[in-house]
Amino acid sequence: MMTRAQAMGTALSNAALQHLGIVFAFVMGVWLFNDPVTAMALAGMALIIAAGLAATLLRSRTLRPDHSPNDT
Repeated sequence: MMTRAQAMGTALSNAALQHLGIVFAFVMGVWLFNDPVTAMALAGMALIIAAGLAATLLRSRTLRPDHSPNDT
C-alpha cells in the first residue's frame, strides 16, 4: 500500500501522513500500554508537527504564482 501511495500521491502529503504515524503510535501506546506521557515526548511531537506545517507553508508559497499589483 505504501508503494501505491507513493506512486499516486504527492511527496508532501505522503510525508505528512507518514509523520502522523508517530503521533498515532504515541497515542496508542498511552491508551493500550499505559506508557508515561513525558515532556520530551510531547516536545518531539510538537516539533514533528511544526516541521510538517512549515514545510507545507513553504512549499505552497513557492508553487503559488506571483500576482503583483503592477501586472496587467
